[in-house]
Amino acid sequence: MALQSPYFKPIIPFSGPIYGGLKDGMTVLVSGSVLKSCTRFQVDFQCGRSQVPRSDIAFHFNVRFDQNCIVCNSHENGDWKQEERKYDMVFRKGHPFDIRFLVNISSYVVRRR
Repeated sequence: MALQSPYFKPIIPFSGPIYGGLKDGMTVLVSGSVLKSCTRFQVDFQCGRSQVPRSDIAFHFNVRFDQNCIVCNSHENGDWKQEERKYDMVFRKGHPFDIRFLVNISSYVVRRR
């Protein structure tokens, strides 16, 4: 599987394609720094570019400092599905992070370095 060129210092919010789509066994690395003023940030793997009506979101990863949790979910046919909440906040305001998203055939595995 060929590597896609990285996006360096993109304008936020960022939207860009994953060429060839997400495939089983693929890893997506997201690196950045959390602003000190941040209350939330998210990474969405969206199935298309449409905002109205919104394209499906295969995986929604939302870090919520205001609720001290991380929420994972998906959005299909206009509806949010059952969410998972983790109350183990591993991100810190003002600090860098690396997140690895491993794509499995029926799930996503998230690892923070």
